[in-house]
Amino acid sequence: FYHSEITDPVEGEYHGYELLSVPPPSRGGVALIEALNLFEQTGATGFGIGDPRSIHLMSQCLQQAYADARFLVCDQSFIRTDWKRMLTHQHAALAAEGISLDARAGVALPVGHPDRDDHGNTTHLVVVDRWGNVVSLTQSINYFFGAGVMAGNTGLLLNNQMADFNLPPTDDASPIPLDTLNYIRGRKRPRSNMTPLIMLRDGKPVLAIGTPGGSRIVAAVAQIVVDIIDFDLDISGAIDYPRFFPVMNHLVIENRVDKKLLKRLRKDGYQLHLAGPYSTYFGGAHGIALPPLCRQICGAADKRRGGQAQGY
Repeated sequence: FYHSEITDPVEGEYHGYELLSVPPPSRGGVALIEALNLFEQTGATGFGIGDPRSIHLMSQCLQQAYADARFLVCDQSFIRTDWKRMLTHQHAALAAEGISLDARAGVALPVGHPDRDDHGNTTHLVVVDRWGNVVSLTQSINYFFGAGVMAGNTGLLLNNQMADFNLPPTDDASPIPLDTLNYIRGRKRPRSNMTPLIMLRDGKPVLAIGTPGGSRIVAAVAQIVVDIIDFDLDISGAIDYPRFFPVMNHLVIENRVDKKLLKRLRKDGYQLHLAGPYSTYFGGAHGIALPPLCRQICGAADKRRGGQAQGY
């Protein structure tokens, strides 16, 4: 029967902050740490918030982290992989070799456009108590209403998390590299995108954050971290700031950004897809910042989905 597993978090470092997140079979924590390492390696955040050069470099870094996770992260009780190398700065140095301002947007996406579906019944919550204990928790039944089946008359919906597995292709003509590590098998746990994050400074929690959003979760959390640490936004401003998500040569971006930015991104080779000003496509982050990132404990909820910050 299914049982919960207690595991150690993955650990990373960004600009002197310690990062703690979830290990495989979620790719979230591993991909987030690699992406942030790549931001440092490439100087992606050195041009200022909302600068097209930063977005171009960050998009390349995110796609590299996603690609590495695709071929290294899976249920380790079935297949052992060297996923821990993704957490190292040595790996980031190698992975960054093809990333540059001169690089064009990624190769054309075979399916023609990124997945714009917004199915998902995931919630992220963060709690800090009076003693400084911190919880960053992502809970999901996957699609809206999960499997559409309720357990008796309990009111509890069953998940359809098995949809996160990959199925072998019916022929050999697939234009996308096969994701064999995540093939469905009995008693196997599917790869997840969950990325609950706790950040520490000198051993003390200073930020706890996470979001729903499927494949966009890692990109959203990475952008929020950068907006706080690199660009000095408070937690509310960082969560509100316009988001983007790269898929090969496509870029989904909220439509409240400057038109000059869009023009430059098109020049860099991106096919742009404009989302609404606060699109649910980009999740619904919830987070808490603590001193010194905030004068006191500060909570923030995302306008993109329902939620609120409360203290008592």
